[in-house]
Amino acid sequence: MTNLIIFLVLILMSSLWALLLNETPFFQRMAKAKSQYRLINLFIKACTCPMCLSAHIFWISIFIIYGSGVGIFLCPIPFFLTYVIERWIINIKI
Repeated sequence: MTNLIIFLVLILMSSLWALLLNETPFFQRMAKAKSQYRLINLFIKACTCPMCLSAHIFWISIFIIYGSGVGIFLCPIPFFLTYVIERWIINIKI
């Protein structure tokens, strides 16, 4: 039961951290950077996309906490949660 709670908290926190980090000036400058190498451009795109960043934060934190690679298989969950938060919850007009 505690592992499930830890997974749910990590999913939510990775989504929120990715959205927060994406608004910093460092990530905004990094989004404008271009390179002549495709691999570096792919890395930049993966780091500046909040959905991809949340998935990477999630599987890396699972790997650090448990020492297991099961977080890679669960990456779509924070990916889509970040999409929902970014597209529908943050943009609500009051």
